[in-house]
Amino acid sequence: MEMTCTFETFGSWKKELVKFCKEWDKLYVKHIKAVYPEMNGNHMQAMKPLTQLIDANLNFTYLENMERNKKEYPDVPFFRHAALEEEFCKYLTGVCEIFKDFGELKDHFDIK
Repeated sequence: MEMTCTFETFGSWKKELVKFCKEWDKLYVKHIKAVYPEMNGNHMQAMKPLTQLIDANLNFTYLENMERNKKEYPDVPFFRHAALEEEFCKYLTGVCEIFKDFGELKDHFDIK
């Protein structure tokens, strides 16, 4: 598509642009709806450390909210806090290791 547009050709240029955008949108929606198992497997494997960290963070946050609400949850066992904190630290350390090995994380990290 021609990228230069003048005052005289703006109307036709705009119609052509809208036509191209609609065609691209139609192809993109078709691409999104198609399932590619091998790509999905690669994405799931690559995102597994982050997914585990997010789940551990969510569980730990729920427990901390329960501990703050003494009226509704008077007896939250300490072992749950310790176990969820350990799990969160393990997964955060794993993500930091990935950043250290493949990213630009140079500082020493000691989670806990």
